[in-house]
Amino acid sequence: MPRDANGLTPKQARFVLEYMIDLNATQAAIRAGYTPHYADRQGKKLVEKRRVKEAIRVQMAARESRTLITQDRVLQEIARVAFSDIRNVAEIGPMGVYFKDLKEVGDDAAAAVSEAKQTVSESGINVSVKVWPKMDALKLLCQHLGIASERVLHGQDPKSEPVKFVMVRPPK
Repeated sequence: MPRDANGLTPKQARFVLEYMIDLNATQAAIRAGYTPHYADRQGKKLVEKRRVKEAIRVQMAARESRTLITQDRVLQEIARVAFSDIRNVAEIGPMGVYFKDLKEVGDDAAAAVSEAKQTVSESGINVSVKVWPKMDALKLLCQHLGIASERVLHGQDPKSEPVKFVMVRPPK
């Protein structure tokens, strides 16, 4: 069977390229032409093969270099939201809430803002600012650091959504 310079068969090389789309081994195996019925097992086997694993690592490094999107950069962006503080974008006092001009706000605070809008009505001008969900960002960081596990407790009311509690445990 012919192999490329990395020692991969054409199907394995195709798997590597397909895997880079969504990092889903099962779907990549199907798209690469492996039997759908066995794709989950085949995908798992492929990502564990030394040559395939190395080809994926090389492709990821190339993509990281091309896009300048690194794991560190993603974690830093999540941390900006997770550790955001409303006082960095707004002043809250007895006369109400006043949002700072975005030119005055630092990069970290600005990164936490997902939407800013202004509406004009007969009663005046209303400005609203939405921030990215801080708890979601904290949850992602906890998962990354391995310091939390989630347990879902179902509420008493059958119509209510499950209540989620994060159980924090010290790192190993």
